[in-house]
Amino acid sequence: MPRSTEPANAPLSAVRVLPLAHTRQLGQQIYHYLQSTGSTNADARELARCGAPHGTLVVAETQTAGRGRHDRPWVSPPGLGIYATLLLRPTRIPPGQTPLLTLLAAVAAAEAIALTVPNLMPVIKWPNDILVNGRKTAGILAELTDSHETAPCILIGIGINVNTPVNRLPARPLYPATSLAQEAGMHVPRTALLAAYLKRFEQWLARLEAGDSNALIADWNAWSGIKGKRVSIVQETQTLHGTVTGIDTDGALRLQTNANQTTRILSGDLRY
Repeated sequence: MPRSTEPANAPLSAVRVLPLAHTRQLGQQIYHYLQSTGSTNADARELARCGAPHGTLVVAETQTAGRGRHDRPWVSPPGLGIYATLLLRPTRIPPGQTPLLTLLAAVAAAEAIALTVPNLMPVIKWPNDILVNGRKTAGILAELTDSHETAPCILIGIGINVNTPVNRLPARPLYPATSLAQEAGMHVPRTALLAAYLKRFEQWLARLEAGDSNALIADWNAWSGIKGKRVSIVQETQTLHGTVTGIDTDGALRLQTNANQTTRILSGDLRY
């Protein structure tokens, strides 16, 4: 891939991103672009309370209180990464399948990275991380709003270390943090990457709404490469060891334990 001609400080504004994304819904009615915010998920939650429509997108150049799962901080240096949240009101997805939206976001992110930086091979790490060369480059945070409406409102936040120098990322004992630019050895265009993510997300969402969850799960398995692997799942009260046999239609991980029992895992930190 030729080196990007996008300026290093090119903003992630709607006028730059949406013409590349060609989405019909995502970001089209509301594209809430901020120079700085505490958390894009928190902003999207407030917009949801005010009745913001399906497909609302919140994008920030930096976050001062970005977070991931279990309220772990997400370092968000200005102008170097992608920090964004989609507000979804998926009326055509059965409630039992809404956890698949986390898998959907991971597949969309992996595909967007591979399309934008073809010399990288992203890998999905269950349940919500993207690795490149065994190092963490992106994380996904899915949350339900506290809405009293009949249809659920789901927030899908994503943080991607795009052009962030490694010395500005936190030290991690497992799966060290890195950036796409660090792994690719080149500047990565943020606008093209965000546009590709939105486009692939919308395409997969349409398939899921049409009832094609099997295709999503198959692609997730292909990007994760985890089926058949021996892993450990670290939970608050126990650590499980076994072989991954697949993913259920609600996003749960199926693990054949050392006791030769199959168990469904809904949460935990996966290690392999």
